[in-house]
Amino acid sequence: MSEQHAAPKHPYHLVDPSPWPLVGAIAAGLMATGGVLYMHGHGWTLLIIGALLVLGTMFVWWRDVVREAYAHIEFSAHRRDTFSDAPSAGSAVEFAAQGVDIRAVKR
Repeated sequence: MSEQHAAPKHPYHLVDPSPWPLVGAIAAGLMATGGVLYMHGHGWTLLIIGALLVLGTMFVWWRDVVREAYAHIEFSAHRRDTFSDAPSAGSAVEFAAQGVDIRAVKR
């Protein structure tokens, strides 16, 4: 099990599966249903519960995003020498593309 998460064999970052999109969708549905019921005079309880669930989902989802970002930063610190020349190569490609764009506009 630990060998699966030891080191990625690809240059891109895949996020871990998360329950928060499903929980957020259910919470938003409850809040919308509560809003409709409130507008028809059936009370505001479901609206408040849905709104609290949406806020709670936002909080824990962003908490997970921040934790994952910090874990990725710590992991990337060990691989910094691998990608040390990547920004300069990317900049060269970008400058070349800008030059082609400028020539096309001048014609």
